[in-house]
Amino acid sequence: MKGAFQIARIFDIPVKIHWSFILIFVWIGSIAYQNSDRFNTDQFIWLSIGVFALFTCVLMHEFGHALTARHFGIGTRDIVLLPIGGVAMLNKLPNKPFQEFLVALAGPLVNLGISMVSMIYILFLSDEKQSDIYQWMVHLGNPDGNFYIEHITSIDQFFIGLILLNLGVAIFNLLPAFPMDGGRIFRALLSMRMKRVSATRIATYLGQLLALILFIFSIIQFNFLAAFVSVFVFVTAMNEYRAIKQEYVLDHFSVQQIFRPEYTEIYETDGLDFALSKSEESKEKQFLVFDQWHNIKGSLGPEELKPLKKKSLVTSVGQIMQKGYEALLPEDPLKEAFYQLYTNKRGIMPVMVKGKLVGVLDEETLFQFLDYQIRKMR
Repeated sequence: MKGAFQIARIFDIPVKIHWSFILIFVWIGSIAYQNSDRFNTDQFIWLSIGVFALFTCVLMHEFGHALTARHFGIGTRDIVLLPIGGVAMLNKLPNKPFQEFLVALAGPLVNLGISMVSMIYILFLSDEKQSDIYQWMVHLGNPDGNFYIEHITSIDQFFIGLILLNLGVAIFNLLPAFPMDGGRIFRALLSMRMKRVSATRIATYLGQLLALILFIFSIIQFNFLAAFVSVFVFVTAMNEYRAIKQEYVLDHFSVQQIFRPEYTEIYETDGLDFALSKSEESKEKQFLVFDQWHNIKGSLGPEELKPLKKKSLVTSVGQIMQKGYEALLPEDPLKEAFYQLYTNKRGIMPVMVKGKLVGVLDEETLFQFLDYQIRKMR
């Protein structure tokens, strides 16, 4: 994710934090200043500790997803902490609906576990103190209440907050608003009875409906943070539905169906003017590069050609091409081609049969095909 930088590596999973996270401490500082004639250092410290504890719980929530996914052989690229929560970027979705159900459920279960462990602190307090805490919790929602809280210490408030926040996080995440955990659980249950694409469509529409209701309610209440979260859920649900449709297309089509048997040949001894003219005149933007015996030596694309538009000491294609290549077979699934194009960071790959070049597949052709097939799907 852009704008995120790594702060740790836990269980061999990079943990990153987004730059916007600093806005939380700006917000805390404004509260500490507004609630007193001068800057309230104690309030700032306790609020900061509360935020740190909350996002530690969020991080544990995401590790619940990541480690459960690892149990099923699925790696996690990284975990990113945002002001509105965290995201565990799994390398792929679980293959089986029940596995997805367990991976999605693991996060909220971690929060429920933290709440239960935190309750141990309350159980060791005296009956009188427990009664005071109960009365304090009852009056939390009533700022005009006359309940006096002198017996409730900062530590008491910390543990109460830890219990309530984790319960809130668990309940909120279990709402069936895809792509939140509850929505993924709902999608997993539907996937046991229907195709994942159809299940995702239903889960997406329900999630977007709930996000729309939350947005309207948030605007009425002037709660702009909740409104932002609702927009985030709405857009993310739409993007995830498209990603699932893309995965379906990649699984059900092969290289044979979209590779180009005709392509422009560029040689490593060709001059730069020739390469630039081919790039500007042709609809092709990615090219294979050959030697004089017509052996493939590498590839050439916009990234390599960009510097040529400025004055350069480079005189031939061979000096700037991306050397080497990986070949595809016509029967290879598109998922394999998609993976190869991205992991090898190449925009074009040769398609070969028994060592003979029969065509090429480039990223532009692949994306155009994906976009067309996705649009055809409901």
